[in-house]
Amino acid sequence: MSGATRITIVAAAAVFLSALPLTAVTSTEDWLLPAMVAIGLVAGTGWLLRQRRIPRPVIILGQLIVLVLWCGVQVAADVARIGFIPTIEWAQRIVLVVGEGIEAVTTYASPAPVGRGILLLLVAGIGLVAIATDALATTYNRPTLTAATLAANYIAVVIILGGDLEWVWFVLPAAGYLMLLGAEGRVRVSQWGRSATPSSRHRGVPETSSLARSGRQAGAIALLSAVLIPALLPALSEGLVEGGLLGGAGGSGRTIRVDNPIVDLQRNLNQDADVTVLRYETDSERREYIRAVTLDVFDGERWDPSQRDVPTSQRVGEGVVLPDPPGLAEDEYELDGYRFEITENYAWLSLPLVYPARTIDVEGDFRYAADTLDVHHADGDPRGTEYTQQAIIINHAPETLLDAGSPGPEFESLTELPEGVADSLEPYLDEAIGDLTNKFRQASALQAWFRTEGGFDYDIQVPDSGTSEGELVNFLEVRVGFCQQYATAMAAMARALDIPARVAVGFTPGEQIRDNEWVVRGEDAHAWPELYFEGAGWVRFEPTPAGRTGVAPEWTQLPRDDEAPVPDPVDLPGAQFPEDVEFPTGLDAGGGAIDSSDGLPDYALPIAGGVLGLAVVVSLPWGLARLRRELRWRRAADDPIAEAEAAWVDLREGAADCGLGWAPSSTPRAVSRQLAADAGLYADARTLLERITLSTERARYAPTTDRQPGLKDDAAELRRELLAVAPRLRRIKAFLWPAGTEGLLAAAGTQIGDLLEGIEAANNRLRERMAGLLPARR
Repeated sequence: MSGATRITIVAAAAVFLSALPLTAVTSTEDWLLPAMVAIGLVAGTGWLLRQRRIPRPVIILGQLIVLVLWCGVQVAADVARIGFIPTIEWAQRIVLVVGEGIEAVTTYASPAPVGRGILLLLVAGIGLVAIATDALATTYNRPTLTAATLAANYIAVVIILGGDLEWVWFVLPAAGYLMLLGAEGRVRVSQWGRSATPSSRHRGVPETSSLARSGRQAGAIALLSAVLIPALLPALSEGLVEGGLLGGAGGSGRTIRVDNPIVDLQRNLNQDADVTVLRYETDSERREYIRAVTLDVFDGERWDPSQRDVPTSQRVGEGVVLPDPPGLAEDEYELDGYRFEITENYAWLSLPLVYPARTIDVEGDFRYAADTLDVHHADGDPRGTEYTQQAIIINHAPETLLDAGSPGPEFESLTELPEGVADSLEPYLDEAIGDLTNKFRQASALQAWFRTEGGFDYDIQVPDSGTSEGELVNFLEVRVGFCQQYATAMAAMARALDIPARVAVGFTPGEQIRDNEWVVRGEDAHAWPELYFEGAGWVRFEPTPAGRTGVAPEWTQLPRDDEAPVPDPVDLPGAQFPEDVEFPTGLDAGGGAIDSSDGLPDYALPIAGGVLGLAVVVSLPWGLARLRRELRWRRAADDPIAEAEAAWVDLREGAADCGLGWAPSSTPRAVSRQLAADAGLYADARTLLERITLSTERARYAPTTDRQPGLKDDAAELRRELLAVAPRLRRIKAFLWPAGTEGLLAAAGTQIGDLLEGIEAANNRLRERMAGLLPARR
């Protein structure tokens, strides 16, 4: 096999490895086969054209033509009729499908379904990476520059998922890049000529094993370092490989990826009407909305969830009590119990819950955001999850809402609107609230204006369903829309009145199919506004007309007359629970009180975790060296020769830690004298050194030798004596990076190199055998 052919094949394999991270953002892997074909066509075309000495720009052009033809085959509804020659009809179809793919990318949250549009984008994108990689590696002979092309897919996935990737998705493209560099280096070295070593007898295989072994060792160590260091150091947990090998966040937390379900809410309502996304059981007689995500950032174009650092201390599970809901002034709570099951049709990343949650019993790495109590999966896929929840029963008293004080400064950002938005909303606010000044009466009037008084109609088929300023004003003018527009419009208008507001996305209660069992379907997807009032916390409003949502929450319905009497609080039934719902210690299953007093400060656990993590990292090298010594003595197993050698190795590592000279070619006696003089050993220490030296001499030179009891303790004591007379900086270095750890890593690198060299040797033997089966060339 020629060098150019070898590099072409390895480059194609590297491109395939670099494409595998894209499986993290797609719901299926069906696109891998057409992508592999695209890579093969690009590599084969380049190889054929290079064999015929075609100019390099023409080679790239030929590869592009082949890729376009293959992309056309992927989207052609009738290949036999259209043919394989690009036509105007074919080009129009490709442009149409590309548009479908771009729309799908901006619509679906990952993992996205692979329709023909996304399939075309994947195949075309991977094909372009293959062309660029083949051109750099072979056509222009610049393989080192392929790092950029091979990293393109990984970077794209990092951008989509926000860095929340398993370590394997980094290792695959990095391994492909190292393979390509190794292949190019081997080909380059083979051009120097043939070595006179025995391995040069391999047919057509130049002697490059020594260099190949060194390259493999360096590559393996580089990859291991890139993966292990971020995994072991909490400070680097937000680095190249998010979460590291251990799957956890650092001591201070990590950013959990949160999707925005509002972007595809209209599509879900139109297309997924009969699809079951959620099942739940409850004995509660309350019909509560089920919230998935809170959107609290409005940039003038759309509402989005804020990205939050969620530390492992905010992980939910059995025995974990969530903090009090923000702003709620009550000290005791009654609880409702729910048992949920998420189906495979659920398309969002957050855990659907009744707000506000008090406890959640769920398996897996689920964490809550302290300001919203939203719960997200650290790996981003809650489908198939079963869990139980206790939800706090809140009966908002109108007196509390009417008398609510001003919110604290931490809520200022939740009253902000982009410049100009408040001015565009002013005429509609005048119509909706008139001269009302009380914040809660203003909110109640806004809700009534949307539901009954403003002449709004509900229609899911409206063409402009976004949440930007222009679409918001258009909705208020046309007054036809669906829940997404009602919720975002009321939230924006509330902010214009200096009322903290956000948008919640989730589901209405769904359909009751048995006494205690409910199902939630795609058509139950819903959005509603939540407004903040001091003492009551976040209060759900319902501006969407009754034809869609039924009666609005009773506490939000107040008369427009300020002098009208305030209705009594709603008397709702107490909480009831399924028989087999278990509750953490300290919670009253019958709806008893919970002590809401504060525990440790919020920063206590992160600081403790950081200190513990730092202690583990600092002591890890010392622990590895200690483990290596223990394994060395365990392998000795009362063998006098092995024990003597183990003691001698302990002595050698101790001398290295103290910076003392050690001549490997000298006899044990000569090394002992030099060591005693350099360290200034006296009395007992010299006796220990003499005992270890004599045991080593007998083990190496005497015909037979007896076991010396206590040799391990002698070696440990002598090591301590050496460290005691060493300078302080040497003692610190001996703890932070002992010679035993350095030897362990060197041994591990050697074993990895031996393993890779064995694979290479097996490959060479296989090629020899295959060559022997082929007829000899004349």
